Amino acid sequence: PEYPTERVAVLLYGADGSLMSRTEYAPGEVPETIAAGGGAAFAVVEDYTRDDSGEAVVERQFLTPGESFTTRTLADGENFYALFTTTLE
Repeated sequence: PEYPTERVAVLLYGADGSLMSRTEYAPGEVPETIAAGGGAAFAVVEDYTRDDSGEAVVERQFLTPGESFTTRTLADGENFYALFTTTLE
């Protein structure tokens, strides 16, 4: 992708599919680990970014505990993304 992550939302769901929590992060604020506490069986991670034409898009990933996702940041004046990995524990 040409554009970095603008924000990330982590939605935790119980085994019955009920939404337990939704937390948003700025791209540089996403922690290294996110606890799937309280009985969360899986998560949906929403990466808010832009497509190659500059239109807003949301990329979604399905995760279970032990899996990870990556966010992309681009600091002012930089030409390459910094990649940050977060694990759902």
